Amino acid sequence: MLESIAKSGAQIKSQQKGEPDLTLGEKLGILNELYHSKPLIFLERYYRHLQPEHLTCFQHLAGSYEVEFYCAEIHRNNSQKNSRTRIKNKRYAALQGLIREGEYFSDERMRSRDPLLYEQCIGQYLTDDEVMEQNARSMSESRCLSDVLLSSYQEQLIQRKMELQQEREEGAEEEEEEEEEENDDEENEQGGCFATCVFPPQYF
Repeated sequence: MLESIAKSGAQIKSQQKGEPDLTLGEKLGILNELYHSKPLIFLERYYRHLQPEHLTCFQHLAGSYEVEFYCAEIHRNNSQKNSRTRIKNKRYAALQGLIREGEYFSDERMRSRDPLLYEQCIGQYLTDDEVMEQNARSMSESRCLSDVLLSSYQEQLIQRKMELQQEREEGAEEEEEEEEEENDDEENEQGGCFATCVFPPQYF
């Protein structure tokens, strides 16, 4: 337990600027002294760095409201950490699965998810030969008339989505320009006011 806290980065002792960092042995000595002399203060100060398996070290304090509170906090913090870890692992596994399938980052999937971003980052730099190759590959994957019709419909949806994205982007740019013009007008008005103000002569 003591070594876990000492290596956690928790502040063990208040130090002045320029003082050398405490060694692991010094940290362990300070923690050991505090634990045996003032276990409740020890628990209050370092409960965020403790794990449920460390709680057996505080069994001799059972019955204290403060101890029960900090023990409950240790269990709660550990549960939240485990939950966040499980979520991260699940998302990572899902992403790895998509990568293994080889389709998530394909041109078709990226263009379908965000047509405008794809066009800005990739599409506009494709050569005519590369565009023709993409079209030929798409046609070769269409095995029957229904596939061709579906592909054509999906292309229409992508084009419409890109148009809407462009409209939103242009609208945002226009709003920014209008705000800049308004700010410039306000600054010009303030400058004109200062220029036309007549200050009374100074008397000495």
